[in-house]
Amino acid sequence: MREHLSGQATFDFTPVGQKTVDRVDALERIVDALPARILHAVEADLTERAGYWACAIPLLGALRDRQALDLLIRVANQEAEHLAGMDHMAIGAVAAMADWRELGFLEGKSHIWAVRPAVFEALARIAAPGSAPILATGLLDGEDPRTVAAAETGLQAIGAPARDVLLDMLATYDGDRVFRDRVEALLGRIP
Repeated sequence: MREHLSGQATFDFTPVGQKTVDRVDALERIVDALPARILHAVEADLTERAGYWACAIPLLGALRDRQALDLLIRVANQEAEHLAGMDHMAIGAVAAMADWRELGFLEGKSHIWAVRPAVFEALARIAAPGSAPILATGLLDGEDPRTVAAAETGLQAIGAPARDVLLDMLATYDGDRVFRDRVEALLGRIP
């Protein structure tokens, strides 16, 4: 990936005589062009399979550049066995930058164990009342600690609507003592 990107960008900083502002401007142009170049690398990797995606997809998530969302969602929705792993990375990248507009996408991916913590963290950040039933499942026994923490955070942020969901779910998951304990503790923190 580094070789691919270094071939795309030129880091020609004229020494000493050039003003600092010019150097910053040059660097800003490189950074502004970077997401498009990374998107191109991922797009090419869908057919050429050069392996850039393993670095490029997490980088797109870290950059949180929303222009990458369409491609990332397309990659995340692929069901091609030879691209296994690529879809999970794309879900994680979408989760890193998601807002309410990606709520349906995130809710649809919440059952995928490998990305569940990242998805739940995004759902908690968005804190949409309609996500309360999904977030409540993050309190079940056997969940990843990150998922549990995100579920608790999101449900607290949702407030009263989450309280109603949790009370309803207590009857459904009556045999799960861990769930019951987590819900009872959480209900004490929701106004």
